[in-house]
Amino acid sequence: MRGVEYVSTMHKAMGGIENFDYYSTDTVLKTLTEDTLKSVPPFCLLHGTSDMIIPVESSLKFSEALTSLSVKVSLYLLAKLGHTEILTELMAPDRHFYHTIYGCIKQEYSKLTVD
Repeated sequence: MRGVEYVSTMHKAMGGIENFDYYSTDTVLKTLTEDTLKSVPPFCLLHGTSDMIIPVESSLKFSEALTSLSVKVSLYLLAKLGHTEILTELMAPDRHFYHTIYGCIKQEYSKLTVD
């Protein structure tokens, strides 16, 4: 409840604030059974430390929640990146943070392809 919920497109997409909890990852995690948790894939979270839209604490808490449920998770906190730069920097290899972000993705992909 930082005020973002009123100007965000998420407000409209979720049908209002009253539905935010229903779509919350925290809420979904609490409903998973032990059997369901076994099939949850590993997570890779990338979060810019200069993100003014979503606080870094959100990714930290989500990572901790996944870890507490024995879900594999990697968390990359990327200095000097904001909310949209993680995507926009991947649009061209000559962008300043392209190789940093792409390196995280390659590292995670290599974990999935090693037998």
